[in-house]
Amino acid sequence: MRLALQSLTTLLTVTLIAFSAAAPALAEKLVSAVSSSRVAITSNFTGTEILVYGEIARDAETVSRTGNQDVVVVVEGPLERVTTWRKDRILGLWINATSQTYIAVPSFYAVHATDDLRNIASEDWLKQYRIGLENLPLAALGTRAPATERKAFKEAFLRDRVQHGLYSQMSKSINFLSPTLFSTTVDLPATIRLATTR
Repeated sequence: MRLALQSLTTLLTVTLIAFSAAAPALAEKLVSAVSSSRVAITSNFTGTEILVYGEIARDAETVSRTGNQDVVVVVEGPLERVTTWRKDRILGLWINATSQTYIAVPSFYAVHATDDLRNIASEDWLKQYRIGLENLPLAALGTRAPATERKAFKEAFLRDRVQHGLYSQMSKSINFLSPTLFSTTVDLPATIRLATTR
């Protein structure tokens, strides 16, 4: 299920996925909402948070659930092009020497889950649906760099995004208020405006 969170300068997409530990398919539907449908990200934006909440509803004929229920919430900003630089020491000075440009990367990316992602779904499934920081397909523009260098650039890019609060991945961060009602709070940092104006 996808929800759109509008702002003045960006569009965040909220994706919610429910997993049941019970193997048989249950007649359930995910009903969800966000606390604020509009967030103004302007030059004086100092950060805010949104509450994502919902219910895993069953129809009257569905048998009671026998296993645990897992929920994953993904909040993703619009795609952008980003260049990451590596400094090298040249003639005694540290300067930007080499770079890697990534195309179509989320300007903001947050994953909240009831458990560790690897306990919720298979690695192939998470990779197919781009769930989790390690599964983001960071496509580099026209690179022929060795695999070790590409990996180093990717790790540096993700580390920088996490440090600035633009990317996050949190397990056990969704609260169940009842067997079917859940909620989680996603922080939108002040630095998110940088991602929308690059």
